[in-house]
Amino acid sequence: MRGRFWSGYDPGGLAFGLRSRHAHGARRPASPSPRAPAGGGERGVSGVGGARLRGRVGRARAGEGMNALEVLLPWPPSVNHYWAARGRGRYLSPRAQAWHREAWAVLRAQKNGGPIKGPVAVTLVLHPPDRRRRDVDNVLKAVLDALVKGGVLRDDSQVEELHVVRRAPSPGGSVWLKVEVV
Repeated sequence: MRGRFWSGYDPGGLAFGLRSRHAHGARRPASPSPRAPAGGGERGVSGVGGARLRGRVGRARAGEGMNALEVLLPWPPSVNHYWAARGRGRYLSPRAQAWHREAWAVLRAQKNGGPIKGPVAVTLVLHPPDRRRRDVDNVLKAVLDALVKGGVLRDDSQVEELHVVRRAPSPGGSVWLKVEVV
C-alpha cells in the first residue's frame, strides 16, 4: 500500500455509507479493498536543515465543474511547527512552507476549473507517521489553508460539514482528503 493511492478509497465506510454486515448482523471489520491503483509514488521536498518531507502523491477524482475532489496529501506539520515568529510578526515556518508547496502542487494538478462554489463537506482520513499521541485538530489548519491557497475553495468558511477519522499509522504519514459540494 505504500506509495499508492486508490481512487474511490472508502475509509471503513464511515462517511460514505454503512459497512456491509455478516449474516448474523455483526459488522465486518473495516478493511478497504484496494482497487486498481490510479498512479502515484513517493516524492520528497526539502525541509528545514536538509530534512526531507516525504508524502504520497496520487491522482484525484474531480467532478465536472469541480463538484468533488479526492486526493492523498503528505502528512502536514503540527500546529506547534506551523508558525515561526520574528519580532512582533508571525509567518509560516520553513517546514510549513515546504509542505504547502507540495500540497498546492498536488491540488492544482488535480483540480478541474475554478474554485468550488457554495457549501462543502470535507472528509479527512489521517494516517499519522508513527504511534505518538496527537490531536486530530492539529492537522485541520494546514489542510484547510492548502485547499484555499491551492484554488479548490474560495474560503474555508465554505466548510459546512467536517469529518475527521484517525486510522493506523503508515510510514511517512498521509492525509486522504475528500471535498464534496453539499
